[in-house]
Order: sequence, then C-alpha cells, then structure tokens
Amino acid sequence: MNTKVAIWVVVGLLMVGAFALTLALSDPPPPKRFVIATGDPSGAYHSYGQKLAKAIERQGGPAVEIRTTQGSAENLRLLAEGSVDVAFVQGGVPSALRGTVDLDEVRSIARVYSEPLWVFHRAGLDLQLLTDLRAGRLRIAIGPDGSGTQIIALELLKANGVTEKNAKLLRMAARDAVAAFGRDEVDVIFTVAGPNAEHVQKLLRNRDAELMSFFNHEAYARRLSYLQAVDVDQGLLSLEENLPLRPVTLLAPSATLMTRESTHPRVVELCTRAAAEVFASGNLLDLAGEYPSSQGLEAPQHEAAHRYLSEGESWMSRHVPFWALLWIQRLKLLLIPLLAVLLPAFRVVPAILGWWVRRIIKQHYESLRDAEARMRTATTAEELERELAASDRIEDEMKDLSKRIPGNALDMLYAWRTHVNMVQAEALARLRELRGSDAADIPSSPYGDLSFGRASSDDTAA
Repeated sequence: MNTKVAIWVVVGLLMVGAFALTLALSDPPPPKRFVIATGDPSGAYHSYGQKLAKAIERQGGPAVEIRTTQGSAENLRLLAEGSVDVAFVQGGVPSALRGTVDLDEVRSIARVYSEPLWVFHRAGLDLQLLTDLRAGRLRIAIGPDGSGTQIIALELLKANGVTEKNAKLLRMAARDAVAAFGRDEVDVIFTVAGPNAEHVQKLLRNRDAELMSFFNHEAYARRLSYLQAVDVDQGLLSLEENLPLRPVTLLAPSATLMTRESTHPRVVELCTRAAAEVFASGNLLDLAGEYPSSQGLEAPQHEAAHRYLSEGESWMSRHVPFWALLWIQRLKLLLIPLLAVLLPAFRVVPAILGWWVRRIIKQHYESLRDAEARMRTATTAEELERELAASDRIEDEMKDLSKRIPGNALDMLYAWRTHVNMVQAEALARLRELRGSDAADIPSSPYGDLSFGRASSDDTAA
C-alpha cells in the first residue's frame, strides 16, 4: 500500500475512534418521543397528563405518549425499571415502596398539586377518628392494587389499629366503590382525588354519605411528613348547593411529577415548564403560585428541574427550538473528531512523511557509503563493475521511491541522487584507469572529473 495512503488510513481510523469516544462521553441527543405514566383514564392523573402533553407540544417539544396504569404504585415501578420516562406519583408512595422498589435512578421533578384524602362513610356512623373503624367489622373500600389510595389507606389504617382482623378491606376502584356504596355493600370509602373528580362530586351529593373531618390532622402531619392539612370551608366546592355542608379538614399528600436520572435534561426542563403552566394558577384548594414546588420531595430532585425552578428557563430553552438541538448534537459529533484529529493531522502527517523519507534516505546514504568504500578498495575492473551495478540498483530503488513521496520531500531525494552520481563518476574514472586501453567503451561522467580527493591525471603527469 502507498505509504501516504496508509498514513491517511490511520488518520481515518483515529477519526472513527474519536467519533466513538465523543459519542460515548457526550450527552445523548434529546429523544423524539417520551412516555408519561398517568393512571385510570377517568382520573385526574390522566387528565393532567394530557394537559402536560399539549403544553409540551406547544413548546415545540418531542411527542408525548400517555400510558394509562393502575395508579401511583404501578407508575413508580414502571419508572424504576425504565419502562416510562415521567410519571405521576402520589406523595407517600415512594416512602412506602422504598424497600421493595429500587429507587436509585428515580428523581423528582416537582410537587404539582394537592391530592386530598376523602373518607366518606355511611350516614349514621359515628366516625370521629379512624380508630372508630375497628368496631363492627365495617366494609372499607381502600382503592385498587397498584394505587396510591390503597397505600396511604393501609398506612393510616394500620397506624390506627385497623386490620383484616377487625374490618373487611375491599380493594376496588373508586367508581366501583361508589356503585357498591349505593347497593349497601360498602360502608366506608377511602379515595385520593381532586375536588372535581366525578366520584367525589357524586358522594358529596349523596345524602347517605358523610365526609369525615380529620380533627387530629396535626398529629398525622407530624408523623407522616408527606401529609398536610387542607381546610375545606363550607360551600367552597359549590356555593349553590352549599357543599360541603360544614367545614372539614382533610389530609392531603401531593401529586409529584417524577422521572429518571438519565432522562434528557431538556425533556425534564420542558416537563417542569409545562407543569408551571398547568399548575401555577392553583385551584380551589391550592393557592396560586404554590405549585410546582421543590419542597418536601421524597426523592432527590433532577438537576434540570432544580435549575429551572430556582434560576428560571435556560438560555438554550429560550433561544434554541427543540428540533434544532438534534442538529446541534449531530454537528457536535462531527466537529469534535474533525477538530481533535483532522486539523492536527495536517501538521502531523507531513512531519511523519518527512521523518519516513529522511529515514529511508539515511538508509540509502549508508548503503551508498558502504558501496563507495568498496569501490575505492576494489583492485580489479570486474570487482569495480560489480559495485557500480549495485549502486545502479540502489539508484533505481530511489527512482521508484520518487513516485510515492510527497513533493515537499523531493529535494532530499534529488540531493541523494546527485551524490550517488558523484560517487559513480569517481568510480567510472577509476574504472578507466584500471582498464587502460580497453576503457573506450566506459561512459564519461556527466560531471567531468569528480575524483573527490584522488589525484587527477594532470596532477599525476605533473
């Protein structure tokens, strides 16, 4: 293979290696789509997930896939195993599942709104505290498996001594529990939902149902940090119907938007920005500007979300469209290898070629020196002719080399060829002397008399 070509092949391989290294060490490009786990299609998580997706779409972000689930517990498991990128998770669920779900890669984006725990019971039951549920083996709907409602219900019931031994715990969805309540098959319903949830509105208007107030809410908030008290004044939910009929205090975890540490920072920033757009205005229970919040998180906050909530929108987010990031990333992957390998190669390759040519010419100079020494010590014309033939072969090799070396190295090559002609001229002159009268067929030197230290014929005559 031509040496110059071989060197550029090496440079090409170095560029491929630099490209692979850049790809391995650089941040991955923003995805073209990502998945948000919500909950039941009729629930608040699903509705808010759709609002977030629309807000992200308006921002020019990637496509958002909404995945329906059984609720917070399933969402957290899907997030931990990497099946989804973002998820709604009810407060208290990460703490409850920490021993059974690997949360090392799970990160919080922000708490986004309060999710009150509503405890409805059949009218006529004297239910002041949850400890009262221990009497009469009551039928208690605690939410479906995989839901945040069931996790918080079981934790609160356990703290008050209510178990399968003294109550009948029914694992069913809220809409099924409301239907069972109407058939007199359920006595108490636990549900975590927003005030506008359809099943909450039905139970508020059901004359057979009463809403429990947590009079000892401060004790719960101190023992379970993810809970906070929410006061619902009389008539707050409906002035026309005066709902609720009396002031009540509810316990409320917060819905938290969560992600993975490996989620692209721009995606996290877009989700945080969309959450601010959707939730910052507040609602009947949350004050405007209260959410999204970085306070009281049960998992470390993703760096991009923390930066957005503490410092505001990044320069990149304000000035560079999402689609442009893909091209910036691709250009970076191309430019870094070019700058790191190709530009230095324009200086290194000529130096390598020069070193290679000098090395070869040095070797031929050594051969020429040896040949000259043998020519000077030759005692017969035949011996001298053999050395001249050997020098011709060396010269032919150099002529072949001239076809492969770069033009800026030809001066060294022609300098060598000049020197070899000088040595040959001296040998030819000596050969004529050795052959005497038979020297007519010996060509004369194109350089004239180049005896290099030997006495010329004129000097000898003198």
